[in-house]
Amino acid sequence: MNAIARIRMWGHSLAVRILPHLAREPRTVDGTSAQLSVESGCLVVEPIDAHPVYDVKALIEAITDENRHIEVGTGHAQGDEFA
Repeated sequence: MNAIARIRMWGHSLAVRILPHLAREPRTVDGTSAQLSVESGCLVVEPIDAHPVYDVKALIEAITDENRHIEVGTGHAQGDEFA
């Protein structure tokens, strides 16, 4: 996947906007930290704390009687929760 971006000033630093389709594969989101380096004259940006992707089916299969939480009562309905 390739894209052309313009490097712009942001305060006293240079910045480049990362297009959503380029951020999707390495799972980068707002706030992701990245390692910056220069290799063979190219700027390399590597995410270092990409958010994990969870497999819901595997998480549900891991529920056991030992790790299941008990039901917590919250009292009677106060509004139209069950209307």
